Amino acid sequence: MAAFVEGAYLDQHVLRHGDENCQPLQRPWLTLAIDVASPMVAGFNLSLDARRRLPWLWQCDT
Repeated sequence: MAAFVEGAYLDQHVLRHGDENCQPLQRPWLTLAIDVASPMVAGFNLSLDARRRLPWLWQCDT
């Protein structure tokens, strides 16, 4: 399987539950693995740490 991998910050903010000021913590980072042979999403990772790069992708060996 060959996959195209793309990542980007989402235009949403994560808020701390119970925070009176409702200050946003940070924006989540979404990484998608898209199958080259078809336009299907083969995998994804949603994280608050953009530096954490794709440890799950190397396990998708099919």
